[in-house]
Amino acid sequence: MERTNYASGAQWENIVGYSRAVKVGNIIEVTGTMNKPHLLFRKLKRF
Repeated sequence: MERTNYASGAQWENIVGYSRAVKVGNIIEVTGTMNKPHLLFRKLKRF
């Protein structure tokens, strides 16, 4: 299955391998620590 990671764009996310949300198949898991949730939901809007 294809895995898609969604990040907020913070530099440290890529360094430590962190994603704000991960989509695998038809399942989307979202973290509970988001400082700008509106930006993430804009990226996920197409689902």
